[in-house]
Amino acid sequence: MLDKILSGAYLRFVQLYADAPRMSPYLMDALLDRVRARALRTLAFAYSPLPLPLDWAAAQLGFDGAAEAAAWLRSRGAAVDEGRGQLLTRESRLVG
Repeated sequence: MLDKILSGAYLRFVQLYADAPRMSPYLMDALLDRVRARALRTLAFAYSPLPLPLDWAAAQLGFDGAAEAAAWLRSRGAAVDEGRGQLLTRESRLVG
């Protein structure tokens, strides 16, 4: 699993986190914030200057809903337009 994190395969890590058996997600919690931050930077650079749908970004980052994702994104300094339900990638490129 550590190789997935180091290679930047955040989607696979999020899938493993969602499908992990028994108490495994509790072990993965220690790495989840770091993986999400790296994924946010990757998404912001890959899709800039286009805004991303917040629901889609929430799923990519492993959140249960857009509201939870929006709160986390704002805490990391990302630009979110909740009225339109968008993650503003151009304004969020330099967050971390």
